Amino acid sequence: MVAALLFGALYGFSFGGRGPLLVSIRGDFFGPRSYATIMGMSQSLLMFGTMAGPLFAGWVYDNNQSYSLAFAVMAGINIFAMGVLVAAPRPKKTMAVV
Repeated sequence: MVAALLFGALYGFSFGGRGPLLVSIRGDFFGPRSYATIMGMSQSLLMFGTMAGPLFAGWVYDNNQSYSLAFAVMAGINIFAMGVLVAAPRPKKTMAVV
């Protein structure tokens, strides 16, 4: 029970912080004029991953009788994305256009 509560707290904190953080990063990096375009493009990629992920995991399981490879590939994709996000140069300070 302790492990489940700890997992729930950590997962809730990390996933709950992820959404607002990514939205604010997009706004800081691309500005208000490009925000909707960037959100639309990134949400399209997110929806593709949301559809393809379970199909890929099912295919891996059908061929290997294990999800280990699927989880490793998805973890690798997320680690790569995290590296790209961390390596992105900070936006230049400009006046916001409203």
